[in-house]
Amino acid sequence: EWEKPIAYHLRDGHKGDEFGMNQPTKTNRIPADEIIFAYLPERAHQNVGVPWIVSAMSRLNMLAGYEEAELVGARVSSAKMGFYIKSEQGEGYQGEQDETGNLLTQAEPGAFEELPYGTDFKTFDPSHPTANYADYVKACLRGIAAGLGVSYTSLANDLEGVNYSSIRAGLLEEREEWKQIQNWFTTHLCQPVFDAWLPYALLSGALDLPAAKVEKFAAVEWKPRRWQWVDPLKDTQASVIAVANGFKSRRAIIAEAGGDIEDTYAELEQDDRLADAKGLKVNGGNSPKPTEEVAGG
Repeated sequence: EWEKPIAYHLRDGHKGDEFGMNQPTKTNRIPADEIIFAYLPERAHQNVGVPWIVSAMSRLNMLAGYEEAELVGARVSSAKMGFYIKSEQGEGYQGEQDETGNLLTQAEPGAFEELPYGTDFKTFDPSHPTANYADYVKACLRGIAAGLGVSYTSLANDLEGVNYSSIRAGLLEEREEWKQIQNWFTTHLCQPVFDAWLPYALLSGALDLPAAKVEKFAAVEWKPRRWQWVDPLKDTQASVIAVANGFKSRRAIIAEAGGDIEDTYAELEQDDRLADAKGLKVNGGNSPKPTEEVAGG
């Protein structure tokens, strides 16, 4: 009634997989409630996802064709130097020919030769790759990057003409896109798989934990990957100012770096215990320094 999928009919293989024998494949009916079908819907009533690369496929195909054409053109221009043209007033060519009648000669460095009688020479210079090759490739890669939702510098690994401000602005937009995808992935795949797995893992003994506290263990917090900045000093100083003025919490700053505040505090506590056991004094961010008693001893 609400156009919700009831079941998915999945093939057990593709035609031609069995050693190219074009073997028929079977279709298996799987109830929809037994499948986690994660995709990003782009319109209402959409039941099947669209590959993320589909918007960039045409440009990738054009770029591949253009690169192949330029490669062929460069090979031809390197292999063929020119053509001999027979003159109508000539008395006929006297020299070496192949079986199809083409004139033959060998090119040697630093050599000057006289053309055969009754012939003229026309150079062949296709100029490949063309001067617009680099600009066209860059334009294609920019369109591909836009279709994939990534920055051009990340996709093409091209840092030419990039400064700190421009690369930071591009990375901020790209990383926000990745964060949205991470949140979607954990919500629609990781969390459902974990929720289905946890009770069976507790009951079967795969996890040596009390099954009565399943609700407590189910309250997980996902920590997807985070990234370092181009200039971590400025970002660290900004974080210190934000915490000092109450604009941000330590928990939020640690989470933005992909860490966990409890793990961080536990590590700091372990560091302090180890420093005390070794007789070292840690002053803020400075390196550990021996105490006076240890130094005097």
